[in-house]
Amino acid sequence: MGKSYQPDVVVTPEKGDKSYSLKYAYEIGGDTTPAYSAINVGFGLSYALPIVVALLASERDSLLLIENPEAHLHEAAQSELGMMIARAAEAGIQVIVETHSNHVLNGILMASKRFEEEGIGIDRNNVKLYYMKKAADGLQSVAEEVKIVGDGKIDHQPEGFFTRQDADMTYLLGF
Repeated sequence: MGKSYQPDVVVTPEKGDKSYSLKYAYEIGGDTTPAYSAINVGFGLSYALPIVVALLASERDSLLLIENPEAHLHEAAQSELGMMIARAAEAGIQVIVETHSNHVLNGILMASKRFEEEGIGIDRNNVKLYYMKKAADGLQSVAEEVKIVGDGKIDHQPEGFFTRQDADMTYLLGF
């Protein structure tokens, strides 16, 4: 199996006449790439960087509202961002996240399990998960609470929650 690298992003501000620009470089396995301008890196990094900065710069008891943190990110980055959001919440920042990503949610669930095992992540009692669905009349949305019961597991799986991959694989594999 090949060696896995997790890149570190190096952000360098460059002062212009009346503005600043950012250059991005990546440190992978002890090597550093050349610096790239924001227009030459994936949009996911440009989109996620303000979220990361907000999580790191926020003070205890502050409130962050994050919509679709998964936008333009690889699924591994979505999961890592979910874990980072959980750690910020455990540090006392109230974070409200609206996501369509099971990877972001899995990151939060992994942070909960890791907290139980290592004391790093988030206590499941500090997490509230809600699955939004249409009411029976089809005109309103209803919030259904989904609880983390321990070991990174949820108490139930609402209809339509985490089911797309199962349906796709069932079709593709011919079951």
